[in-house]
Amino acid sequence: MRAFLACCAILTACATPAPLWAGASTTPAKRNDLAFGGAIRVPFGELRDVGNDRSDTRDRFARSAQGGGVVPAALYRRGLRRGLDLGVLVAGPSGRLDLRREFATREGSTRPTWMVGGSLLGGALTEDGRGVRIGAELPLVYGADFGGIYDMWAGVRGGAEYLRGTFAGETRSGLRLHVGAALGMAVGFRRAHAFVEIAGGYEHTLEGGPDRNGFVLVPSFGIRLRL
Repeated sequence: MRAFLACCAILTACATPAPLWAGASTTPAKRNDLAFGGAIRVPFGELRDVGNDRSDTRDRFARSAQGGGVVPAALYRRGLRRGLDLGVLVAGPSGRLDLRREFATREGSTRPTWMVGGSLLGGALTEDGRGVRIGAELPLVYGADFGGIYDMWAGVRGGAEYLRGTFAGETRSGLRLHVGAALGMAVGFRRAHAFVEIAGGYEHTLEGGPDRNGFVLVPSFGIRLRL
């Protein structure tokens, strides 16, 4: 836990990637999952082609709201009871609180599951100004655990965020809508796994001016420990 809190304290980069890091199942009751790694946000189209005019508040707002880059990431999940967990993920200046419910379709050495839940999103707009982002997201994930040696997951999600910030004395606000999918795999032993995930999606941001939209790719990686 001390290592997790220390990691959260240094997450100050400006990019806002959102890895899913679902895994193949919820955390067992009264157990804890810790994960540490990194994520990369790669925007395309209008989300990438933001202006560089530091006197233009719209350009500064866009860079803060949808900029790309590499950030460290950390995850903590707690099993509340069988098939139900609560987790928090921090990636750069943004965070996500998840409540997930699991439905196993078969018990055995190979264990497929469906996971549904809800997420609250929040964070800071930190580049060239000061602001906040807050929203919600709904994920649906299918996972399979193969004897505790490796697991795979695939999921879809959609959500919305309200953005508001002050840049050069001018306040701007906007609404970001997004839909996407993620695919991941973890390999290791029962208590420690290395994993990779590739997430992507489509974003549409309304800023009180010309709307911006485009695709975003979010590759990520990490180490997951079960305690």
